[in-house]
Amino acid sequence: CCVPVGAEEATGATGVCCGCCGCSSTWERRTCSARAAVTGAFSASCAVIEGAEETPYARGRFHLQLSVPQRYPFEPPKVRFLTPIYHPNIADGGRICLDTLKMQPQGSWTPSVNISTLLTTIRTLMAHPNPDDGLMPEITDIYKRNPKLFNETALASTRRHATGDRHTA
Repeated sequence: CCVPVGAEEATGATGVCCGCCGCSSTWERRTCSARAAVTGAFSASCAVIEGAEETPYARGRFHLQLSVPQRYPFEPPKVRFLTPIYHPNIADGGRICLDTLKMQPQGSWTPSVNISTLLTTIRTLMAHPNPDDGLMPEITDIYKRNPKLFNETALASTRRHATGDRHTA
């Protein structure tokens, strides 16, 4: 079921599944995350991240697919964006370039990172791209050389793909 991260985070709102993972449950966020991660009841789940204010992703709802391995928390979940996003560290197919998603020594995954923390880290990456570790060379170049064009293009992409009920192109 979906795990909303963003504006509702502080309110303790209940997450309602969007159906992207095939379930129709309503779960309190932490319950959903714990069941998916701890009991292994779900091998795949999805999450919704709301774009941070004052970014080109504001008011966008970005759906992600999470695949939690049986060895979690000793191995990181596999996470990819289902919603298209214009971002230097996120590929067209939704793959995310983020150290937290990689095992050590190449990455910074540790068993103490829970699903909620991981989703917050991804939301932070959305708001603060890492141009030194860009996954999309053209987008990274635009981000570095022409921030205004980057913001305009990212905002247009957010409006096209991440608003309303759709989460895929």
